[in-house]
Amino acid sequence: MQVNNIRSISFKVRPQNKSLFFIGLPFILFAIPFVTGEKDGFIKLLFIGIGIALFAISILKMGKRYSVSVTLKQGSAISIPVWEGNRREAQKFTDFVKAKIAHRA
Repeated sequence: MQVNNIRSISFKVRPQNKSLFFIGLPFILFAIPFVTGEKDGFIKLLFIGIGIALFAISILKMGKRYSVSVTLKQGSAISIPVWEGNRREAQKFTDFVKAKIAHRA
């Protein structure tokens, strides 16, 4: 594939599907005190606090998928998966190709 055939290129980071599931789980803790009709404010705050802590942990530990997305002049799109260890090199590569495309225009 030559640079002349590329319309655009970008480096994409997306969350993995299983990570999205684990991000949603702490919301159950937010709902428990309200569903059970708990009147004690301390219990409500305890569940909400634990839910917030687990939500923050799941955001920090979220698995990500990296890919280089290439759109060709013919209109077709190609997505190339990138291993996590090569994400910096992939970002440098996309920046290099973007510079070549901008120089061409």
